[in-house]
Amino acid sequence: MSTEAPSRITLARETSTQPVKDGVVKRVIADSSTLSVTEYFWDKDHETVGDHAHEWDTANFIVSGTFEVTIGGRTEVLRAGDSYTIPRGTTRSMRALEAGSYVLVMSRGHTHD
Repeated sequence: MSTEAPSRITLARETSTQPVKDGVVKRVIADSSTLSVTEYFWDKDHETVGDHAHEWDTANFIVSGTFEVTIGGRTEVLRAGDSYTIPRGTTRSMRALEAGSYVLVMSRGHTHD
């Protein structure tokens, strides 16, 4: 008998967004015991509060808008189609130069708040 979770299809048109904090809402795209994929929608000028790091690896794909991203002291302006990965424990910060969204992929061991 398999203990794996069943496959799941998520339709964006049937998946509502959820508030995260002022200036940010999210839509959970996929969620399993080992992986989390979430799209975050940021208002213009929203930013993270200072540098922070996580204890899991992450990958981001910019869907729309323009974001200023700092990873381990390196700052870049990213636009739709750009992506980046961040190893666990690496400091990062982010600011929306325009309203936009990105898809965040995280290995498990956390929540996607």
